[in-house]
Formats: sequence, structure tokens, C-alpha cells
Amino acid sequence: MKRKIVFILFILATLHAGCANLNRDNLDDSVIESQWIRNGEPIIFEEEAWYPKDVIENLKDGEMLLIFTYNGERVYIEKREIRPYNRLYTKFGKYQFRVFEKND
Repeated sequence: MKRKIVFILFILATLHAGCANLNRDNLDDSVIESQWIRNGEPIIFEEEAWYPKDVIENLKDGEMLLIFTYNGERVYIEKREIRPYNRLYTKFGKYQFRVFEKND
């Protein structure tokens, strides 16, 4: 009888711990934006300057394609986009990407 109670308590504790972890954001999901982006400095890509905008788009990670790294930041495009690109993106938060555009 004690074995059954211990076993049931063990199962309940395991389930509780698993459910508690579902509500936590992973450390990888929290992104601290580089100061150079916050200062409005551009990304230089293919000899053109791409400037950060005050636009954050909600996109799933699976919709994005990593194209290169600039000043320690990963730079993405949308997978469906073809050249010439209209926008570049950096990761801002969980499912959030900052928009970069050329100033024409």
C-alpha cells in the first residue's frame, strides 16, 4: 500500500514539474537587442545601408531564414522573399523580429 502511495505521489510530482516548465520562457527566447541597433545604426548588406525601424513584426522562427551575422547579431529574411530583398530582420523577442529597410 505504501508503495502505491509513493508511486502515485512520484507521478503527480513529475506531472506538476512538467506542467510548470511549460509556462516558462526559455532563456534562448529572451533576446537583448544590441546597443548599435537601439542607436539607429545600419546593417551594411551588399554595399547598402539598412536602417532599423520602429516596427516589430510577429513571425514564427520557421518563417525566417538566417542569411548572415553582422556585429554579433543574426540577420534574417522571410523564407518566401526573393531578391531584391525589401526587408532584413534581427531577432527582437520570442516570435518577434525588428525590421530593417533601406532609406531611398
